[in-house]
Amino acid sequence: MVASCLIGSIIFMFSRLFWSDWNREYPKIEFSGLDGQERQILVGEGLALPNSLVVDTLGDQLCWADAGTHKIGREYFYVATNGLNFNGESLLSI
Repeated sequence: MVASCLIGSIIFMFSRLFWSDWNREYPKIEFSGLDGQERQILVGEGLALPNSLVVDTLGDQLCWADAGTHKIGREYFYVATNGLNFNGESLLSI
């Protein structure tokens, strides 16, 4: 169950929906297929109030601002034959 959810970005070219969950006990950034199937947690640690999700398709990264930690995060991705893959998170202080 999602207690507090903010829809961030929909990526149609990769058939994925990304959103941030502001659940105070376990905030996270998740994604799924456009039909809601194959739901996965993308980032589940080091977050407080993740929001403002932005997809940079030229730089192949998903970026967000975290109002609770005052950091900007990013997750690089690449498209492979088995789907969308992610390479790890970087956090920048703001």
